Amino acid sequence: MLASLVGGALLIALAPILVRMSDVDPVASGLYRVLTAAPLLWVLVAMSPRAEAAVPAKGRDILLLSASGLLLAMDLGLWHISVDMTSVANATAFNNCSPIFVAVALAMMGQAPGRPLLLALAVTTAGMTLMSAGRFSLSSHHVAGDLIAVSTGAFYGGYILLMGRLAPAAFDGRLHGRQHHRRDSGAFRLRAPA
Repeated sequence: MLASLVGGALLIALAPILVRMSDVDPVASGLYRVLTAAPLLWVLVAMSPRAEAAVPAKGRDILLLSASGLLLAMDLGLWHISVDMTSVANATAFNNCSPIFVAVALAMMGQAPGRPLLLALAVTTAGMTLMSAGRFSLSSHHVAGDLIAVSTGAFYGGYILLMGRLAPAAFDGRLHGRQHHRRDSGAFRLRAPA
């Protein structure tokens, strides 16, 4: 498990560099990333114990899943464009500010962010600082790319919020067409409104 996490982190870290080195435009590069991963994900879903009944049971769930998919697609597509328009460090740092957008959105909805989200904010800020130390730069040549990169953080934050609203449905069986005994493990929660 640890080897998978480390391997995944290393591959994700290479993504912006590989996007820059790609022979195709940034949006096509993002599309190929998703299309390359899709067959493996289909196999993993097919092998999962609940794959046979993984159909949303309610129209609201389908709407939330569609909206979250659109937000994730916007995040991926615009991030690939931002890598081409600004520095790799800026695109990555601004993209990783999504917990900030989640915290602000929760505060605007009248909810105080929970401890896990505050911890995520601290880790995000520390990671952005470490990642961009010495390489982060604001330049008038990169303003458009920087703004696009910031928007990717907002789109991903929206994706996180919508998926947070769907999480109870996934745990109580609505997304899988059957009821399961719900156990609250106290795991990471965004405390999005119900």
